[in-house]
Amino acid sequence: MKRFLLTVLLVVLPLRAGTVAHYRFERSKPNSPVYELTDSSGNGHHGAVVGQELFELTPDVPPYPGVTGEALDLRGRFDYAVIPHHADFAPTGSWTIEFFIKADLFHQESGGETNIAKGYPSASMNTNLAYTVLAKQNTNEVTRFGSAWAFHYLPAEGHLVFTISHGTNGGQVFTASSDLRDGKWHHIAIVFAASQFSEIRVFQDGFRWQSSNIGTPSFAWGNGPIYVGAWARRDFGGSIQDRNFDGFLDEIRFSDSALDTETFVVNFAPFMFQPIVAEAFMAFELQFEAEAGKIYRIENGNSESGGWTLGYVVGEGGAKSFFHRRDFFSPPNYRVVPVGEAVAAPASFAKFEAIELRFQSEPNQLFLIKRCETLNCLNAEEVYLLGDGAKMSYFERTVPNQSRYYTIERY
Repeated sequence: MKRFLLTVLLVVLPLRAGTVAHYRFERSKPNSPVYELTDSSGNGHHGAVVGQELFELTPDVPPYPGVTGEALDLRGRFDYAVIPHHADFAPTGSWTIEFFIKADLFHQESGGETNIAKGYPSASMNTNLAYTVLAKQNTNEVTRFGSAWAFHYLPAEGHLVFTISHGTNGGQVFTASSDLRDGKWHHIAIVFAASQFSEIRVFQDGFRWQSSNIGTPSFAWGNGPIYVGAWARRDFGGSIQDRNFDGFLDEIRFSDSALDTETFVVNFAPFMFQPIVAEAFMAFELQFEAEAGKIYRIENGNSESGGWTLGYVVGEGGAKSFFHRRDFFSPPNYRVVPVGEAVAAPASFAKFEAIELRFQSEPNQLFLIKRCETLNCLNAEEVYLLGDGAKMSYFERTVPNQSRYYTIERY
């Protein structure tokens, strides 16, 4: 038995020309106060840390290649950062907001009245406890959700919620994540793809989590700053109606282009489509002519009367192949029988050596099979199979004296 695996190189993309601001928190002194959020994009969008308890850095960073240095440790009390408004943060076309988040399992406060989507017809958005992670304040006008946009963490459900306002009455609410109460780092991205329909896409860990066509609304960017770790909306009495975020953030990046799985701060494609070890067996390939729409039964036995049913195929009006794993106990005779018709003699077919790749599939999961002539797999041939929750097989006729490398990936 042989096992074939294709080695995949993990690549972290460099900063793109579309990067507006990027906060990486790469310093050499963890667990020391942080007074400034340094923008590494070169655009000078530095943020100031304010509050009674300053931010600190932690060496606990997301476990991805290229993510180094430290991460931002927010305490959830009176610490937050302010990034001044700039025209770069009021885009007219495509844009992306992304960051890594690790939610703390313990929170400093509980209770209190808050409603992050007041009046919005979604009961899951009405909660008496929420923590604001990022928010852009709008000081020019009253907005639908009290800010231009904001990310809120709901500890009771472990979900991250994203709100965006179009003005006084317009806006959208997205559940931007699955349950984050697992103590792990997760990547979150909101992508606005400026196109004919203007689509907002929500990503978690590289997967598109949710999307919605929103038309061409005018976003209420305003001229307020971006708050990191503190709620931007205050009531008439001046009190904060939400909680400061308690947890960790890293690789906060704003871009003026619509990024995706392979162009986020980390290329997530290799982590999403992990290769599956496939067992390779020898097999016979049975070739026969099949009429279009006709069903054929494949039998295996030692006599002209046939024997065990191996499976059924539907003809497409030409040459058809059926593969059968070859083992020591398999009888050497095969029979192709048109269903519902009498057959006087075994059907003629040719026998060829073939490779069978067997793997455990998942229901309704699409699998991508790549066959390569060389280990670096520069020119791969691709085949797609839909999983059914059981052991699946992929057969391919062999070529003498030729090496092949296979990988089976979830797509």
